Amino acid sequence: MTGPLRHLVVGPGRHGVTRYAELLLSAGDVPTERVVRVPHRVGAADLPDLLTRLPAGVPVHTHVTDHLFGSSPEEALDVLRALAAGRSLSVTLHDLPQPSDGAPWARRRACYAGVARVADRVVVSSEHEHRLLSDVLGQVPDPTAVGGSVEDLLVQVVPLAASGVRGAGPSPLAAADREVAVLGFVYPGKGHAEVLDALAGLTDDVVLRVLGGPSPGHEDLVRGLVERGAATGRRVLVDGWVDDAHLPALLRQVAVPVFAPRHVSASGSLAEWTAAGRRPVATRSRYTAEVERRSPGTLLLVDDTRESLAEGVSAALLDPASTWTDVDAVAPDPALAAAATFGELVA
Repeated sequence: MTGPLRHLVVGPGRHGVTRYAELLLSAGDVPTERVVRVPHRVGAADLPDLLTRLPAGVPVHTHVTDHLFGSSPEEALDVLRALAAGRSLSVTLHDLPQPSDGAPWARRRACYAGVARVADRVVVSSEHEHRLLSDVLGQVPDPTAVGGSVEDLLVQVVPLAASGVRGAGPSPLAAADREVAVLGFVYPGKGHAEVLDALAGLTDDVVLRVLGGPSPGHEDLVRGLVERGAATGRRVLVDGWVDDAHLPALLRQVAVPVFAPRHVSASGSLAEWTAAGRRPVATRSRYTAEVERRSPGTLLLVDDTRESLAEGVSAALLDPASTWTDVDAVAPDPALAAAATFGELVA
């Protein structure tokens, strides 16, 4: 490697992966001159400019989800292979492929396997993601017979940091505050529909609050949630985009936080809940079990069924104090996460 590590930040400012990249850069006090920002998805047409701004021989780190590199998993792999040519490339992988992706799974896993093999170092955000990456590499043969498994690669687990500031304790709730909240963009599989279904047996004063707005292209899901709620007498409140300055207060005001995605590899939303001192009702998965194992007492785990989720939410409404935690180490401090992600890569 020649010179200090450069950072490539791809995507619009509100994208979760882009926001996380910026969080670590800020926490790590990375100088602006060492950061190359492209505020949109990067494709093959952007490569000439990128390769000029990132000279050969200069080490580069970037946060990767295939949705931000190219218009397809195949183009994403081509772009990242080009970036890896002539320079040391390290990546933090997000949104790792898993069978619940459905039809795109095979194409996405080929992309992620290829990216992991051309990178000099790979960071993932959970042990669950490490296992997903191992599965992907095992399912996609390596034609070069090098880097055939995750053991052949330099892979480090750095749990997601959270931007929120821990509060001093529960906020006083008015008697009418019966809001059950889901945090994050609305998109298929995030869990909003499942939480709405789980509220079916509760009194109609219980409100579903969506702390976030639709992911691009999924505005219909928000309309559908509101309409489904209205059809059953359930209010669904949608905040839309929540500014960072207002998010901590909102996380502390709702009665019951819930985390019930259909599939997840690592979750910034969950990290924000726990960083705010909240103990969300969370459906059991390999990832949530890992979070609870790493920081016992941070989640109210329930089985991943409608009945268990409904029971968990009902119990939390009866005992609001159960949705708060004083556990300290729920997520690494952003500065520590930045040091772990970038420290070994600085020349």
